[in-house]
Amino acid sequence: MKKKLLCVISVMLVALSLCFFASCNGCNGCGGKTNELKSSMGVTLTGGNFGKKAKLITEKVEMTEETAKSTIDKLPEEFRLLADEKMVTIDISVESDGVKVQPDGKVKVSVPAPIEGVEEYMVFHIKSENIVERLDCEFKDGKVIFETDSFSPYVFLDNSDSSALVIKNPGPCEGTVIVSSEFKFYNRLEYRVIDKIYSGEEKTIYSKANKKLNLSVECGYDFVLDGWFMEKDGKIESTPFSTESRFDYETVAGTTTIVCKFAADLTDMESIWAFPGTSNMPKGYADGRAATSVYIKPGNQLGIDLSKLIIKGKKEKDFRLVYTLLAPEQFVVSGLDEIDYSKEGEYRVEYKVRVSDEKELTLVITVYVSEKNSDIMVRAGVGGHFYMEEKYDTYIEKQLIFTDKDQKYSITAEPARDFEFDGWYRWYAGGVLGDRISENATYEVGMSDYDLSIIAMFKIKPEKSNLKTDVYQLHHWVGQSGLPRAGKDGSLYFEAQSVLYYKPGTPETDFLRLDVRGLRRKDPPSVNEFEYVQLSFGDYSIDYGGLDFNKEGRYQIKYTVHFSRINKAMKDEVYNAFIVYVSEQFAHLTVEFAGKGSIAEKNNQFSEIKTSNVPHVLDYFALGNTRVLQAKPAEGYKFAGWYLVDEEGNLSEEPVSTETEYEFRQKGADVHIKVLFVEEIKTIKVTCDGFEYGFFNYDLSTKKQADLTGLTVTTNNGNVLDASEYIVDASKVDYTKTGNHEIVITYKYDKTVSATLTVHVPQAVTYSYLLDRDGTQGVIQKDGKVVVKDPDGYKEKVDLGGTLTLTAIPGEGYKFAGWYITNSNSGSDEKRFYSSNATETFTITDNTYIFAQFAEMERVTFTVIAGEHGNIYNGNIEGYSPPEKQLQFVVTKDSKVKVSASGEAVYFKFLGWYDGEGETAARISDQEVVEFTVTQDATVYARFDYAFFVSARIESEGAGKFVGEGVTENGFYVGDLPNNASVTVEVKPNAGYKFIGWFEASDTAGYNADELLSTDLKYTFNVSEATGCVHLTAMFRGTVTEIKLDDLSDFGFDAYENGNPQGEYVFNLNSEHWCDFEHVTVLGKVGNKYERLCRGLEYSVESTIGVNENNMLDTSKAGTYTVTYTYLDKPALKAVLTIRIVERFNFLAQCRERDWGYITENGQTVDFGNGRMVEKGTRITLTAVEYYGYKFLGWYFYNDQQAETPISEDATYTFTVKRELYVFAKFAQKEMYNFIAYSAPYNGGNIIENGKPVQFGNGRMVEKGTQITLSAEANEGFTFVGWYKSGNDQNEEFISADATYTFTVNERTYVYAKFVENSGN
Repeated sequence: MKKKLLCVISVMLVALSLCFFASCNGCNGCGGKTNELKSSMGVTLTGGNFGKKAKLITEKVEMTEETAKSTIDKLPEEFRLLADEKMVTIDISVESDGVKVQPDGKVKVSVPAPIEGVEEYMVFHIKSENIVERLDCEFKDGKVIFETDSFSPYVFLDNSDSSALVIKNPGPCEGTVIVSSEFKFYNRLEYRVIDKIYSGEEKTIYSKANKKLNLSVECGYDFVLDGWFMEKDGKIESTPFSTESRFDYETVAGTTTIVCKFAADLTDMESIWAFPGTSNMPKGYADGRAATSVYIKPGNQLGIDLSKLIIKGKKEKDFRLVYTLLAPEQFVVSGLDEIDYSKEGEYRVEYKVRVSDEKELTLVITVYVSEKNSDIMVRAGVGGHFYMEEKYDTYIEKQLIFTDKDQKYSITAEPARDFEFDGWYRWYAGGVLGDRISENATYEVGMSDYDLSIIAMFKIKPEKSNLKTDVYQLHHWVGQSGLPRAGKDGSLYFEAQSVLYYKPGTPETDFLRLDVRGLRRKDPPSVNEFEYVQLSFGDYSIDYGGLDFNKEGRYQIKYTVHFSRINKAMKDEVYNAFIVYVSEQFAHLTVEFAGKGSIAEKNNQFSEIKTSNVPHVLDYFALGNTRVLQAKPAEGYKFAGWYLVDEEGNLSEEPVSTETEYEFRQKGADVHIKVLFVEEIKTIKVTCDGFEYGFFNYDLSTKKQADLTGLTVTTNNGNVLDASEYIVDASKVDYTKTGNHEIVITYKYDKTVSATLTVHVPQAVTYSYLLDRDGTQGVIQKDGKVVVKDPDGYKEKVDLGGTLTLTAIPGEGYKFAGWYITNSNSGSDEKRFYSSNATETFTITDNTYIFAQFAEMERVTFTVIAGEHGNIYNGNIEGYSPPEKQLQFVVTKDSKVKVSASGEAVYFKFLGWYDGEGETAARISDQEVVEFTVTQDATVYARFDYAFFVSARIESEGAGKFVGEGVTENGFYVGDLPNNASVTVEVKPNAGYKFIGWFEASDTAGYNADELLSTDLKYTFNVSEATGCVHLTAMFRGTVTEIKLDDLSDFGFDAYENGNPQGEYVFNLNSEHWCDFEHVTVLGKVGNKYERLCRGLEYSVESTIGVNENNMLDTSKAGTYTVTYTYLDKPALKAVLTIRIVERFNFLAQCRERDWGYITENGQTVDFGNGRMVEKGTRITLTAVEYYGYKFLGWYFYNDQQAETPISEDATYTFTVKRELYVFAKFAQKEMYNFIAYSAPYNGGNIIENGKPVQFGNGRMVEKGTQITLSAEANEGFTFVGWYKSGNDQNEEFISADATYTFTVNERTYVYAKFVENSGN
């Protein structure tokens, strides 16, 4: 019976299915779909809109050494170090009817853990050979879950215990960071460059923790490494952790950020300069340097911003001048914050760079702010332009910036082809022409006490004019004038309104930019018998009627059409053009809308506005006039009201009107109104990051509160609301109270539509423990019952804000020592003292760990105190013990306590340990380190006193000896001196030596006058804390027979390899060079050795050349100068530096085409690199040599207009250098053609050249016009019949029957000697 019933049901289902498919015949959208696919590997795919026949195919790729290397090479460079033997690749695809198909949109893929035991992954989608995408993924319920929009292989990497090393190269100084590492895979070890980080870049390198990376740098030209810095919490540490250009770095788990900084090489830097950058500071020098002063008006209309200047250092390097960008950390700027561009004043900004301990470079830029600084604007009218000084850049409009009070600009007007210059005019706001101030095309402008706007006007040439004698009307089209249109958008012509309203001030219009048209009848007449002809300035002139946009009034503007220019018999006609009203009572109305809909004006005063969130500024209209605005919501939207908009774009809290038709009356003030069209909705759905099913579970361990920035509010129509369209009320959420707290989200425009989210704040968990853990010292009770007696402790949940009462019961022989708490997850944080009450009620505000502390009752306190001038140390701890003034030990009776003592400074000594502070106290021990046995509460004191010592030595052996008290085998020494003790030290010189003086002993070489203590043989002084222990040197000097200079390079003068000075030092005229004559080391020869002489005592320094306060050499005047060092005891002994100041220039010679020739000097090939610095007038003889196939054209240079200028056609030429000179040898390719000659057939004979057989192979390249003489010589059995040429059509062309023939090569030539075999052979 059951089988029959099943059969009946099956038949019915088949019939229903047939009916269903019949009803869907021809319907594209009714095919069966599936939402989930699963493969045999357990991979699940959700979404994609696949058909019922779709099949998910997944295949794990076998990982051989070859496939592994190929896969790794496809991964992005920064992730390759994560690849190891665990790496897995799975090829995922979907097939339908045997054809691979792709998903419709994104799908979710769930893959059972591909790597055993791994729960953290990185997933990469290999889309093609060149495109690899990293996918976000999560590991949940044993599966790796990610989303994708297409199928191909996916790579899974183990991301557990991984490191992310962020490397920043912030610039601006140039340099490259190179990251390299060993790469081991399948027993192969490679060393690879992982990535390069260029200036201004930031990259992250991923690897396993404890991976060794090699970090290195390549510094840009004239830049050096400043250091490697750690960045923590967004802040870069001030001290580098390394300054090595290459070092090994071991990664750590988590994210680490390293910042690599580069800086300018300050070596040999002569001066610093500013470059404009984006500062709007004008250039002051031809090489692009910014001016060092600027004159502007208060308000800084020019937008000068000195903080955006680029600071560079100037130096001579590689025989040329270079400007090197300085890192911000390399210079100090002062005065920048004091500039007030709105206030008159002289503002000085100073930039300083410390290039060495002795040398500092300074740059000063001055900003002069004054109302008297003129504001000068130059414009060009239609039909021309102007240029400044040189005719390189042309302008239509330019604001002049002055860098000097006496600066002048020469401005030249230049008309376009069909125009002629009419004159320079004053220009006023709104395109109003004033008086003509010059008829000359070139006009000079300087600073004055008033502002000035001028314009070069150009008039149309009469022969190029469109003006006809039958023009009978004048029309003004808007053009680029900014005037309001008379008609709405879409009208045929855009006529300007003839009646205009303005508020006093600068209008956003320009009457000179109107498109002026003349109306005339066509000749001959046509279907459209009228036409507009475009007129230009010159065809007409303008009478502005005294128009002044800054002054209220009514103005009539008239145009005069000059028919007399084209026909002297005609009179000029005057046309009334515009009436302009200027009044404070005029105002703008700005309208816009948000949402979907439009705004119209009932009386068609403007076109219907259909674009949302775009403000439309209506033209000025008179006081009291109205505009009737109509709000038209789109279908599915409703009108919410008219709102005022403030200057920041914020809407008023309440609408000014809730009627769709709103009449606005002009009341003399600008108004901005906005219509809101909002969606008609019934319900909203709320989701937010961190909430699951509308609930947020607050975690007491992290204290992370609900973040509503990820709030998404979706309407029943599926649209997402903007944050301004709903109200969030989270006032009921209290994270200090256990319970569920509601957050209410309400639709702003319909308060009946709302939704809620819930924040769940859990109970706190308390854990109670004994600090001794074993329960022998005591127990904890709650409500009279023991709850803690062993290490397991006691756990109880308590509402936040609730209480927990516990009682500590000490064991026998112990006492309760206090309650301690902590709020860490494990209780491992430092425990805080809470209470000493045995019974305590705890107020619970967090997860809390409570500990009861018990102590043995028999304990004693031992106190150790350091007296004045000393410290004590705890000897009972491992490692470093810091100096202390007091130590206290709470120990059990008979315990041993180890302490030590030492003086605060070397001149304090330890006296001993005492049992009290007074004079009657007994000394316990005089040992610095002592161990006390503590039997009762006690206090001991460490005492200290002064113990100065003085030592002295003689600088040169055998020069003298000590006499008197304190003399030792090694010199002089007295010790254990009290404070303010008097000490006398005395010496006597040996024969042949004289005493120079007493100095404080120093590790550095030599002594100077400013270090001299006394010149007396017997020197008496007192010791104190101010002197400390004293070390003296007694200096004597033997007979000096010679003096010389040493260490010159440290003081601005290069020396030979043996240290001797150069014969002379040559510097450029007006160059910058730092030097220090006074501190050059001077050596005196005593016997067979040299000794350093005392500066200021044994020699004098005289110079014939000056230096300034910064030790910069005076190079302003050419000549030869000397610096003379004279030994005072014997003035005939001198050492002299010779300095020559000359005018030098850089000379550079190059081949313009480097592969076409080269340059020789004195028979040797020469390369000038960046140039050669030579004295003015130097003669340099060079020869230009061309390579084969090229010819020399001549020597050239670039003139001031950067045009090539010939010097000489002679290959050998002598240049006389009188200025900076760059010359180049110019070559050209010769016209070369390939010439081939051969025998046909090849065995028929030979080709002879110069008496010898010749073979041309692939041909011979020869210059056009070359003549080649060849002879054809037949072999035995063959006869020469003639020379032939191969044509382009492969047909032969006869040349000559002469066996010897001279060919002239003027094109690519293929010839052959034709031989025929003799008959009978």
